[in-house]
Amino acid sequence: AVEQAGYHYLTGLKAPQIENLLTIYPQKWLDEINTETAETTISRQKKWERFDETGFFSDIGIVNERKTILLFDVVRYKLAVASRQARIDAFREWAQKHNEWLASFKKDAFKSAIENDVNAEIERRHLGGFVTYELHEYITENETFQRRKDNPYPSQGYMRQVKSFQVVIHDNNRSHLDGIFALITSPGSGLTGAEMVLAYRQKFLIESAFREMKSILKLRPWFVYKDAHIRAHYTICVLAYALERVLDLMLEEKKCKSDGWTLGRLKEELRENRLVELRLGESQRRRILQKAPGELMDLLKRLGLQACLKAPASP
Repeated sequence: AVEQAGYHYLTGLKAPQIENLLTIYPQKWLDEINTETAETTISRQKKWERFDETGFFSDIGIVNERKTILLFDVVRYKLAVASRQARIDAFREWAQKHNEWLASFKKDAFKSAIENDVNAEIERRHLGGFVTYELHEYITENETFQRRKDNPYPSQGYMRQVKSFQVVIHDNNRSHLDGIFALITSPGSGLTGAEMVLAYRQKFLIESAFREMKSILKLRPWFVYKDAHIRAHYTICVLAYALERVLDLMLEEKKCKSDGWTLGRLKEELRENRLVELRLGESQRRRILQKAPGELMDLLKRLGLQACLKAPASP
């Protein structure tokens, strides 16, 4: 409908579409990389170009009449692998506790019930295709109790053989879709591969801005109802986000991030401190940061924000 209306668009493909794309344009190096070799491997690929510190793209031309490019981000790849490995480790821990529970059975275990439990846990952790398991049957002797009539004791123990199972896990933390993304644009848009990347990143910044305002700056819910108050609430949130973006750009410009000063760390440091104003007599005032470490003070000076520590001029 967008094409028929004569408009242009830029959008990303979903995982099944990327999978089909990779069958037509295979990238064998994706099956060979790991978190240590990802960046050096893709840097050697002739048809891939770097567009930022960790991102690369490959212009594969026109597919189904639409300009198509593949993207690979090293950081995104490492995060995907690390996140899935954490889920695998948590699943192994669950399986260990489940095995301890199975070993304590007083009656024979049902294999189908155990399979249902394990399959449900794999699905809950989104590990389908990344872990497999086997159920190893074993026989153990456990003490059980049997009630008998005319017995002064409430129960009498005896040993019996119990059939149970142990869950054995096999994992394969590999996916050739890790770190891979694909973009398409409308026929006749005229965008180059580099321009597609730039345009999509601008779109991402807009989306991240709304996500930041909703989740962190609490754009919603609001507890005011008049139009003027709602506009004021939105304006404050947008201004707060603008201040965050300015600080982030200043940290980048002054090369503070190379020293470990991210926007998140700066906000945490500022949250631990409080700007107070001291009145010295009737006319003198001074502002200080409570508990301000030397590193934070040096950073404020590098950013040119030391003026916030000065008392405002008298009217």
